[in-house]
Amino acid sequence: MTIESKILLPSIIRRIHPRAKRLRLRIVQGQIFLTIPPDAKIREIEQFIQHSQAWLHQNYMIADQPPSETTHADDFLIDQNSLSIFIINKEYKVKLVDKIKDWKENYIENEILIKNNQPAKQLTAWVLTKSKRELPKRLAKLAAKHDFSYQKCSVRHAKTRWGSCNQQGSISLNAGLALLDQETLDYVLLHELCHTRHMNHSSQFWAEVEKVCPSYQAQRKLLQQFRWPIWWRY
Repeated sequence: MTIESKILLPSIIRRIHPRAKRLRLRIVQGQIFLTIPPDAKIREIEQFIQHSQAWLHQNYMIADQPPSETTHADDFLIDQNSLSIFIINKEYKVKLVDKIKDWKENYIENEILIKNNQPAKQLTAWVLTKSKRELPKRLAKLAAKHDFSYQKCSVRHAKTRWGSCNQQGSISLNAGLALLDQETLDYVLLHELCHTRHMNHSSQFWAEVEKVCPSYQAQRKLLQQFRWPIWWRY
């Protein structure tokens, strides 16, 4: 048995990009993403994935190696020639610069400008700010779609839980949820919304979850496999 065959690859997250000219595979934060041009045919996509298996196994094995315990988050960011992160399913390029005149200038279209001084702390702060703005919007949209009601939503840089819901119907979300792919993020949000009807993990609760998120079991597995990027600080 070859080394490649021993590696269990995660499901490929497919994204249709209106400006994409060709099929493109990327490995980011332990996830595999496939960018698809809008005119790509299903057969063409499947053949591309099949022909890319050797590349995927080889590069996923390298990308999946955990960072050295001595690796410093700031050094990691500074040493990267190119770094992309996905925030709620949208790709951003991270660019380190010497100076930023105004904090509001650290975002230009799909580019995040981070100062060379303590870049890990700044990038984490940027994600936290983005999460506080976007996660409540996504929660409200899902609640409206599935007829849930809740008291309020707060977003924190939590160390353990992905989310929680109390007896009063207030939902608390981990800011790091923004780093997940869209389907897994939605599963967590729907999980907490289901707690507004069932404050337990009974069979009735999971039946409710399955009704609004049929793929929840697959999303739970992806959640368990997720690894925090080295720059993300608690």
